[in-house]
Amino acid sequence: MTLNENLLDLDKLQKIYQGFYSIAHSAYGGFSTKYEVLWQHNNTRLLKFCCGKRTSAQTLLFIPSLLNKGYILDIMKNYSLIEFLSNNSCNCFFIDWGNPVLEEAEYTIENYLEHKVLKIILFLKAYQSQNLVLIGHCLGGIIATITASLNKNFVKGLALIATPWDFSCYSPHAISHKFIIDYLLENHKLVSSLLIRNFFLFSMTPEKIYNKFTKFTAETEDFKKELFIKVEKWSLDNMYLSRGIFRECIYDFIINNNLMQEQKLKNSFINLENIRDLPCFFISGQKDTTVPYESSKPILKYFTDKKVILSDSGHIGMIIGGNAKKELWQSLFNWIQTLK
Repeated sequence: MTLNENLLDLDKLQKIYQGFYSIAHSAYGGFSTKYEVLWQHNNTRLLKFCCGKRTSAQTLLFIPSLLNKGYILDIMKNYSLIEFLSNNSCNCFFIDWGNPVLEEAEYTIENYLEHKVLKIILFLKAYQSQNLVLIGHCLGGIIATITASLNKNFVKGLALIATPWDFSCYSPHAISHKFIIDYLLENHKLVSSLLIRNFFLFSMTPEKIYNKFTKFTAETEDFKKELFIKVEKWSLDNMYLSRGIFRECIYDFIINNNLMQEQKLKNSFINLENIRDLPCFFISGQKDTTVPYESSKPILKYFTDKKVILSDSGHIGMIIGGNAKKELWQSLFNWIQTLK
């Protein structure tokens, strides 16, 4: 490598980190739509969104990822899946995970199910009599799938947005960072999701990140600049993972691929046969480098009644990109309308 090439790499890194710093210190962040808090356990809350006309047509429970804050699904007016569905007469409830507290440091997905998700399901049973449509995003799709298998009689449909199931594509990268992972597990009860992002996403696609910031500096439309900053702010809006979840994601899911190989959590098996006939909406992105289609598609074999969409987008583009309203928002709403 020549001196000029070295200087170019330094220049790229400087632009990337300057961009990250500016966005991290911006005032943006949080849900766009008004909501009320119906239930809370430690920092986990059940939100009910308050917009649009209220009918008894369909009741939706959104289950977001544990790695990033859930407001990507409600990032900005006119760029919000939740706003769209609310304005189309759906009753939208949302699990806002919040950061784990120290007493939850060893929580695994089984603990989240027992102490949070299943209690929310019981609360919603008492709050309203309708069966639920579960909508899981990313890792939240795994939790939504397991929740449906445990509450089949109260769930009428399962929607999976960019949900990983076969984690083998992540394994080489996890193994190459194993010494850092083991250090974090040994020394931290709560692990920053920003560190996880740096290990897996940033080091996998540095050129893509640089090009994204370069394109942003040339943008002239104010609303596109605002949307870009809000999305990047979301991506840097740090969450913490319990050490138990971090260990489970790295060792059980990624390295041992237990979901794919054994349909197993840490201490229990997942009975997907129980929901084989449950209507399933599935969307994955052809350009998604965070959760590639090859990672998502194996879960489809467990469902007989399924609506499958392969979006011409990436992990974020399928939610808020130029084709999101047609490929995801409208298609999801049309599918929800078919449920009885």
